[in-house]
Amino acid sequence: MTDQDLNTDDIAKAAERPWTGHVNDTPAYVKADTQDVCLVTEPDAEHIAAMSAYTTARSAHHEAGHAVAAVFRGGELLAVHLGHVDWSTFDTSADRPGETHHRTAWEIQPFVTFAGPWATARWTVEHDPEVDDFDEALESAWIDQYDGDGAKYRARVEMLTVAAAQLGFPSVGRYCTWEYEWTQELDLLWPAVCEVAALLIDGQLVTHDDVLAAVERIDAQLDG
Repeated sequence: MTDQDLNTDDIAKAAERPWTGHVNDTPAYVKADTQDVCLVTEPDAEHIAAMSAYTTARSAHHEAGHAVAAVFRGGELLAVHLGHVDWSTFDTSADRPGETHHRTAWEIQPFVTFAGPWATARWTVEHDPEVDDFDEALESAWIDQYDGDGAKYRARVEMLTVAAAQLGFPSVGRYCTWEYEWTQELDLLWPAVCEVAALLIDGQLVTHDDVLAAVERIDAQLDG
């Protein structure tokens, strides 16, 4: 995008439409990479159950990260779905990706996008005994989401980068100051992310009000 591509009409159009692009295909990629190990001639039911539980929890926290970030910054959560991956078969036709749909201001959308991979990394460090470095876990989460969250993050950052240059603001994008500040915010919101993820794992319908209540409980604890 060039300087002349960015104008008030672009920004207005972006602000008018819901940011509906958080589609988490990571479990499907993992399935493709590991099916030769997990899906042997006689499937190991215990192994399959463990893999399913792991990826379900990981995806739930990813989607919960998006949902909590959107509501925390004043956005409207339209829908959040956990998705489904059947680890007992090579067939992927019935698998569904996780999704989070929300309506937020365009300048808030990079934060909401960042929150998904961030939550994935936080959960992974806490629950995967082979992963103990958060920065590496976050980088891995971004790689998994290169064509999903990563693509949308890059597109929005490109627009913000042009705006920052025109307005004399500091640089934006991956590894810049704002990601460190976001991490501090999200650390405080982690209990709310876990609360929403638990609802998703339990198969419950999660609404905007559910997420707002979780965020408000965090605010009340901080104020107290």
